[in-house]
Amino acid sequence: MTLSGSSVTWRGLTFVGSRGDGSRPWFDTLDGWEELPPARRDGQARQSGHGTFDSAVWSDERVVTLAGACMSASERDAQLMAISGVMTFESGAPESLTITHAGRTLTGNARLTRFKAPPGKDWASGRFTWAAEWVCSDPLRYASPVTIATGFPVAGGGLHFPLFTNRSIRINALSFGARSTTGRVLLTNDGNAAAWPTYAVTGPIPSQGFEIVAVGSGKRIRFVGAVPAGSTLLIDSAAATVLLDGMSDRSGQVVALDPISIPAGAALELAFIPLGSTSSAQLSASISPGWW
Repeated sequence: MTLSGSSVTWRGLTFVGSRGDGSRPWFDTLDGWEELPPARRDGQARQSGHGTFDSAVWSDERVVTLAGACMSASERDAQLMAISGVMTFESGAPESLTITHAGRTLTGNARLTRFKAPPGKDWASGRFTWAAEWVCSDPLRYASPVTIATGFPVAGGGLHFPLFTNRSIRINALSFGARSTTGRVLLTNDGNAAAWPTYAVTGPIPSQGFEIVAVGSGKRIRFVGAVPAGSTLLIDSAAATVLLDGMSDRSGQVVALDPISIPAGAALELAFIPLGSTSSAQLSASISPGWW
């Protein structure tokens, strides 16, 4: 793998894939990132027959290893302090491991599992090697989120009468009034793995609620209840969670939650529909395209 122009960022520290001037940590080995993770199957041996019964192929976790060296006597101590400072165990949620390679920047949800930086016999001359390992329980790598927003559909004005006026002044042209708004968004997944949208609905939503409908299939998410002005209802379709302002569980008010994903390389059109009167509410639909 050619690493010139590549970079790895972990906890704010960026490693570069070329030696450069020695002022920044650099790496010369990156494994487990571009290749597929190990696979597993639930196949069972055929009794008195060749092979196994067919079964789906599933991915194990992704293990990413990075290794490099310091070649500068003047930068040796500072680099070791900077590298070791971000290579610590944490008990919280997985963290972002962001890697740029071949012009594409992707992020994995990772946990650090190993780090070593042996001083070696060349320590006095400014050289030491180091290696780090991460495990991504979710083996997919994600591109930057794509977000598209819309309000509820609003009808346009139609023809103005008397014709050739704007209802008051003659303009010698047909006036159709304001444009309609469709209340639809189009999300495109340019990754090579299915993507699951998240939805942020900002009030005011009347008490009757709203629907988010996949145009064509009719699959829908129906929420019954009000969303106050200034509050945001976050719906995560992959995790099937519904939170108001990031804290209050509102999943009991979802009366329909069809699985709506976007296949690799496909697009999905969604319609934002009021169940009662219309309002100035906004829907922001987002996906993070996934890559194997």
